Amino acid sequence: MTIAGFLRFACVALTLVMLGGCTDPDEERLMKQQREFDQLMQRPDLHEAIAHYDKIARRVRDALAAEFDLPAWKKSRRYDRGPEDCGFGPFENVKGWDAGDYSLGRWYTDAVIQKDRWPNAIGVLRRIAGQHGFDEVTLEVDQGGLRMFELADRWGAKLVMRTEEDAMLRAVTGCHLEPDAKRHGKPRDWKPRETGPLGPDPIIPDRSG
Repeated sequence: MTIAGFLRFACVALTLVMLGGCTDPDEERLMKQQREFDQLMQRPDLHEAIAHYDKIARRVRDALAAEFDLPAWKKSRRYDRGPEDCGFGPFENVKGWDAGDYSLGRWYTDAVIQKDRWPNAIGVLRRIAGQHGFDEVTLEVDQGGLRMFELADRWGAKLVMRTEEDAMLRAVTGCHLEPDAKRHGKPRDWKPRETGPLGPDPIIPDRSG
């Protein structure tokens, strides 16, 4: 008898004796998975989230460039799908073929935002991103020549600004359902997905040039 079979047998026996019951571990996991999936159904799908955060990041970059007269922004990393799933946390039972997060890349410019003007840069980031729900400070570093500031929104998306030898802005979405998973409306048992490095992003044109 397998462990799962033994547990089911034990549940039946206890129910008969105590007129009670116990929850099958597999059933409990599926119930948690469904609850987490239902929460994600209330969010935009992953493609909609990527387009949304791409616009916010672009607005922040444009505002920083205007405020500090920065050289043109360049892209140092491609768009990239996150881990196999949303990892540990509130959506740990939702599978990677149904949901995930996404890095929108990393932009940098060949300029340093000096220490005395760093508060101005933080003000720009908070003003622009705050209009879109980024109101939680999740990281703040000002040590030597390294300065970093990170904001998050209610869905776990993050905007990270850093300056050291140059200035950098990075954006990452929170956990969102893949469009086909959201259309399906409930967790799927299995779906193959390509792995490995991604090519140019199929959702958002690379306009970093």
